[in-house]
Amino acid sequence: MHPPAGKSKSAFSPREIFRGRNVFVLGGTGFLGKVLMSMLLHRFPDIGRVYVMVRRGTGTASEKRFWEQVVTSRTFDPLREKFGGADGLREFLSRKVRVVDGDITEANLGLSEEDAAKVAGDIERLMRQAITKLPDGVYRAETAIDGYLGFRNDIGDHLKRTLAAD
Repeated sequence: MHPPAGKSKSAFSPREIFRGRNVFVLGGTGFLGKVLMSMLLHRFPDIGRVYVMVRRGTGTASEKRFWEQVVTSRTFDPLREKFGGADGLREFLSRKVRVVDGDITEANLGLSEEDAAKVAGDIERLMRQAITKLPDGVYRAETAIDGYLGFRNDIGDHLKRTLAAD
């Protein structure tokens, strides 16, 4: 099918959608989140920054948990290969990824008002992945872009207002 005379057909280009855009990934420490981050960073290397929420573990800082439990996942193998091993991947991720210490169940995701405003002012897309176990024992995978799926926070509210103004 051809566009009408005088009109051009614009092609959908995920590469252009993500070029230079800053994304906030919630659920990045779970399997789906690791896959999402690895794919985003591998397939869209021109993406701006990827903020990833990491809840600190018992006795483990968020930053340490990210480097020791997320980046070491096999889902990052294509990026390790692309950047020549663990050191090259670490250099690339150090430029692209910002670890945010927080908790999705808390107001402002557990961030101070100042930190929440700073992050919200810098992100353009909010992505959330989750695997939920339903009461009947069935698991459901969910992905939301700029959506809530059962959580509420001021960063999401700010982002929705910003996107609605565009």
